[in-house]
Amino acid sequence: MEKILSKNFIKFIFYFLTFTFILKIFEMQVLKGEFYEEKSIMIRTKKMRIPSKRGRILDRKGKVVAFWRTGFRLLKNGKVYLEDVPFENVVRFLEDPDSSKIFNVRVFPYRFYPYKHIYAQTIGFTGLPSKNEIEKGLDPLERIGKSGIEKFYDNILKGKDGYKFLLIDAKGKIYNKETRPPIEPIDGKDITLALDFALGLFIDSIFSPYQKGACVVFKPKTGEVVALYSKPSFDLNLLTGIREKEEFNKILKDTLNPLLNRATQGLYPPGSIFKVITALIGLELGVIDTNEFISCQGEYKFGNRVFKDWKKEGHGRVNFFKAVEVSCDVYFYEISKRIGLKRYLEFLKKLNIFDKTGIDLPGEKKGFYPTLEFYEKKYGKYGYGEGNVLNLGIGQGEILMTPVELALLFGAISLSGKCKIPHILKEKESGEFELPFKKENVEILKKALFRVVQGEKGTGRLAGVKNLSIGGKTGTAQNPKGEDHALFACFFPYEDPEYVLVLIVENSGMGGEIAAPLAGKIINWIIKNEKKEI
Repeated sequence: MEKILSKNFIKFIFYFLTFTFILKIFEMQVLKGEFYEEKSIMIRTKKMRIPSKRGRILDRKGKVVAFWRTGFRLLKNGKVYLEDVPFENVVRFLEDPDSSKIFNVRVFPYRFYPYKHIYAQTIGFTGLPSKNEIEKGLDPLERIGKSGIEKFYDNILKGKDGYKFLLIDAKGKIYNKETRPPIEPIDGKDITLALDFALGLFIDSIFSPYQKGACVVFKPKTGEVVALYSKPSFDLNLLTGIREKEEFNKILKDTLNPLLNRATQGLYPPGSIFKVITALIGLELGVIDTNEFISCQGEYKFGNRVFKDWKKEGHGRVNFFKAVEVSCDVYFYEISKRIGLKRYLEFLKKLNIFDKTGIDLPGEKKGFYPTLEFYEKKYGKYGYGEGNVLNLGIGQGEILMTPVELALLFGAISLSGKCKIPHILKEKESGEFELPFKKENVEILKKALFRVVQGEKGTGRLAGVKNLSIGGKTGTAQNPKGEDHALFACFFPYEDPEYVLVLIVENSGMGGEIAAPLAGKIINWIIKNEKKEI
């Protein structure tokens, strides 16, 4: 009897274990089959990045000015070891048994800039994220916009990387067999700029005799920036390659500072161009009678000081329109004295032309103007006085502005007091900038600016273009470190302004002799190439 019970018990145990085993197999293969399948795939799957392609950058006429090209990236321990490695170097690494164990080669899309140095500071370049950017969550393997348009519109231009999942064995060998469907990359979007690269090439050609300078051309009715030129420049392609760190350090050490975008970051005394502000303040306060004549003998006495005119022998008797036409310093000394330092500084505060314009570029600088607090801190309570306003009135002293700020100022003047804010992206919605002066006073100033270029003795007459009316103003800014800077600002056509142009040539001489003729060449190019717009 005991033997029968023992035999039955053994059978029961056997059947129970068999049933439990079958249940477990059923659970693993049917009930939790998907879970264990995914887990097993993860164990034997290598996640491989499929890099997305960065969006192209096009100019206003559809020319591609930045796009991607195929290159090779060398990885070591999952980090970038070398960028954009030449193909022959890749072969050398792969043929070397020791190197091939240490390094991984990946195909990667890199930036290419066919126009090299034209508008280089404005277009900008890409690079690997910094340590701080990685700590903020950026992918250490992804190239991002580091400056200019590449940085400002990085979120539009950059895409989203995809991934493929390849089989890997226990020894780490990767097989070209996918263990699950890939996640496809999403390429970045193209953007179109308002910039004209053909115009940029032309501006660069006429700047060839000069080391440093800047040029802004923009459309005040829409805000589109057609040219934003800065010299010296650099080849953007040098900053995308195996030697990019070395090349960047070279550019960084260049004493001419080619990384500086002089159009948006260069701070210059505006010189006689700023007489337009003195004129508007004087008209607004009623201290200017346009028919009143003031005698200019080449100097102006104020207390114990003598302030010189740029023309040693003077301009003789000049009224408002003549004074603007010939850029008479003595006339504007007198107007500045009538305005007075306190009232002059109060108006500068109202202007908002020293603020950043808001152009769609990183790193824009704002201009500078003095305040009473500034003078007191710098010179002491009794170390300054009404004499300071005479220097301000002709654009010297402490006033500093960027070329794009001057362009915005002349844009507002050209359209009788109000214009659009400059922007680089062609279809960008632009805000408005408005001067705090009556429209009739701006119109009076415009008539005077017409004579600067069109007048018989106008200081800007060398900017003249046949069959085109232009309003403008020359400037010569004193430079304590060398020869004066030459400046010219204008708008055209005078009757219905479509363009504003501001040009600065550093250490070159007088605005009327150097900057105005260059501006005339640029205007002539625009007229010939943009007949439909003029």
